[in-house]
Amino acid sequence: MSLDAGTRAAILAAGHDANRIGAAIDRLLHPATFTYLNRPATVGDGILALSDALADDAERAYAAASDAGRVSCFVPASGAASRMVATLKDAWSTGKRDLDASWGAAEDAKRVVRYAESLAIWPELVHYGARAHDAGSILDAMFGPHGMALDKRPKGLVTFHRGDDAPRTAIVEHLHETRALVAEGPVRLHVTVSDAHQEAFAEAIQAADVDVIVDFSTQDPSTDMPSLQDGAPARDDEGTLRFRPGGHGALLKNLGAVGGDVVLLKNIDNVVPDSGRATVLAWRRRLAGLLTLVQSEAHEHVRALRQGAPTADARAFAARWLQVVLPDELDTVIARLDRPWRVCGMVPNDGQPGGGPFWAVAHGEVSLQIVESSQVDSTNGQQREILHASTHFNPVELALGLRDADGRPHELTAFVDPDASIVTDRTQGGHRLRYIEHPGLWNGSMAGWNTLFVEVPPDTFAPVKALSDLLHAAHGGPL
Repeated sequence: MSLDAGTRAAILAAGHDANRIGAAIDRLLHPATFTYLNRPATVGDGILALSDALADDAERAYAAASDAGRVSCFVPASGAASRMVATLKDAWSTGKRDLDASWGAAEDAKRVVRYAESLAIWPELVHYGARAHDAGSILDAMFGPHGMALDKRPKGLVTFHRGDDAPRTAIVEHLHETRALVAEGPVRLHVTVSDAHQEAFAEAIQAADVDVIVDFSTQDPSTDMPSLQDGAPARDDEGTLRFRPGGHGALLKNLGAVGGDVVLLKNIDNVVPDSGRATVLAWRRRLAGLLTLVQSEAHEHVRALRQGAPTADARAFAARWLQVVLPDELDTVIARLDRPWRVCGMVPNDGQPGGGPFWAVAHGEVSLQIVESSQVDSTNGQQREILHASTHFNPVELALGLRDADGRPHELTAFVDPDASIVTDRTQGGHRLRYIEHPGLWNGSMAGWNTLFVEVPPDTFAPVKALSDLLHAAHGGPL
């Protein structure tokens, strides 16, 4: 979009890059087409099932990388717990009090009330006046004017598990998991938080007293995105341009700024207590170890090609690991191998929400991509059929290689697919509003990365999308 002088000046005054915002407004005015799926990635065609021998090699490679201090963890943790407790909040807002057939609340909310004493958060609820099997007092403790305001908390500060020594919030469980990943020496965890809650996170981490080096970052306001109101850049009552947080894809800037080498990325809500951690840790090590093996070989090929080696060996490597046929052009082969790498765990599909692994068109070629259902044109019968044929889904269990063949950090923004930006239309107050977010962090923001998908067992995945999920056996619950 060609911005008028006043709009451009307003964008600059707000601390944004006018060219970036202009391009975002252009995408709002002319949204990109849906992601085009070629076929689902399946075991043997895009998803690797590790043999015992390769798993052993990966574990040894992980140990070497860990001993060298190359491994760190990255956990986005700014999300609020509001979605976790949405059905409970609805019940409270509508005055529900009696847990019987007339209550009408969602089943997950009823389960929480029935089994509330089994939750690790129960002592805190009692502190705020909750009584066992008393729906009214439990809901008041969560959301009442003198309650704990559970829906306002970050998910990372919600108590998930009882722990051996003290109740553990999600972020404290991540501390223990991070510490257990590395046998000896320092281990780092980077956590993205909101400005409003960074102090509370810091206090919780300090109180946990786990030997992990933790640092924080917040979503940079310069990554905020514009919106449209009735087809024009949205402004407030004073005429100031409105900007909104750009979604988790904005955290690509945080990820790049950390300067990590081998980085393990995981969602804040996918964490288990000590009793279920052995399998999770084993597979995280294997994914990271496989990453270091493959990336190291890719870098060796890049350095050899620069010294005049023929492309045949490097092209055979690409065919084996990336399942692509590269042209016999030196610059093309070097550019393809010297990208960021990611190894992504994929869980057999059992109906869980989340993106899936597909062969899709991105950057003008068919490549392995993590695609959300919202990115697919569901009105197209062929595309809908491919989407529903997916055998696996993405649990957000990624090992990332962020440095190039010379050991320098990649410029991650160079590998984003801007056409994968997320555009949403809403009607509010009689006005038509259109919002845009950056391409998803592990979706379009990593579209240009070299990607390997690896099948991982279902018991590596125990997300807490609703408070009732903490009642499952994976979290020490009774169900």
